[in-house]
Amino acid sequence: MGIKLATNWFDKGFVRVLGKRGVYVVSIRSITEIDPEDFDLVYYARVVPPLLDKSVITSRKLRNVIYGLHSPLNIEYSVRPSHYLYNLVIPPQIYALFTRGITLHTLNLDDYRSLGVFYSKVVYMPLGVDTELFRCSISKADTFTIIYASRPSWHKGTDLLVNIIIPMILKVLGHEVKIVITDATSGHLSYLYDRIKGISQIELYGYLPIEKFVKLLSKAHILLFPSRYESFGRVVLDALACGVIPVAFNVRGFVRDVILKTKLSRYVVDYPSLTAFIIKILELYKLWTQSPDKFSTLSTYACNIAKQYNWDNVGALWATVFKRIASEHLLNVTSS
Repeated sequence: MGIKLATNWFDKGFVRVLGKRGVYVVSIRSITEIDPEDFDLVYYARVVPPLLDKSVITSRKLRNVIYGLHSPLNIEYSVRPSHYLYNLVIPPQIYALFTRGITLHTLNLDDYRSLGVFYSKVVYMPLGVDTELFRCSISKADTFTIIYASRPSWHKGTDLLVNIIIPMILKVLGHEVKIVITDATSGHLSYLYDRIKGISQIELYGYLPIEKFVKLLSKAHILLFPSRYESFGRVVLDALACGVIPVAFNVRGFVRDVILKTKLSRYVVDYPSLTAFIIKILELYKLWTQSPDKFSTLSTYACNIAKQYNWDNVGALWATVFKRIASEHLLNVTSS
C-alpha cells in the first residue's frame, strides 16, 4: 500500500526510488501552506538554523511530521560567539520539537546517539548518491588533480585551504599538480580566493550545473575535505562514487560513520593537524606516480563503497521508515 508524502526536500534519485517503493512525493515550500493531516506523512528538512520557524511553533497538527535535521546538533571546535550561541539555543528547540510529538531525523550517528539518550522518536537515515549521475571513473587526468568542492566558509575550512594547504602543496609539488576549486563565489569567505587568482596550477569555478561538476569531479584524483564540522558531508559520498579519494578531517557524518570503517581511514586525520593532512595528500601523490595500478585499485574500492549508499539502497531504508511512521500515526488516530 502506498503513502502520500509532502516534503520541502528534493533529490531526483531520492524521489525516484521512493516512488518505486510506494511513497509518492508532493513538493511543498513550507508547512504553513498545507494541512499536515491531508497527507500520510510530512518530511520537513531544515538545512540551516534556527530549527524552528513560526509554522512549527504555532501549529498543533504536527504529529505526522518528521523533522529533518540537516544541520549539526552542535558546533565542534567552537571559537566564535555565534558558535557558543548555536550550542545554547539548539537543545531547547529540539525539546520543543519533541513536545509536539514530532519525529526527528538525523543524518549522522553521533547526533542520533546523543538525542536517543533522551528521546525515543529519533531516526537515523544517511543520504544517498545517484550513481546513474555520479559514475565510477578510474580514468583520471594526466596531471595529478586535487579538487575542493565546498562553498567558501569557515566550517568548510576554506581559510585552511587558501592560507596553508594550497601554499604547501604548491611548494612541494610545483607544476606537478592541478588544484580545482568549485563554488568559489557562493560563500562569505570567497574573498580569500583573491590571494590565489592567477596561479597557473589553480582553476577557480563559480556555481556549476551538475553535469559539468560531475565531469570535473570524475577527473580528479583526490578530494580535499578540511571541514571543521558537518552534519553529513555529502560531497565525500559523491566523490567516492566517481572514484575520487577523500583526504579529510575526522568529522561527524559520512567520514566518521563510514570512511573510518574502511581502508580509506588512513586518509582521515584529526583536526587541526594540517601537517598530517598534507602528508596524506603527498602519500596519495606518491602512490599515483609510483604505483598507478594500486591507485586505480583504490579508486575502484572507493566506487564500491559508494555503491552501498546509492539511492536504490539507501532509499529503501527511507521508504521503510516513512511507511512505518505513517502507519503508527494512522493507528494512533484510529484508536483515539
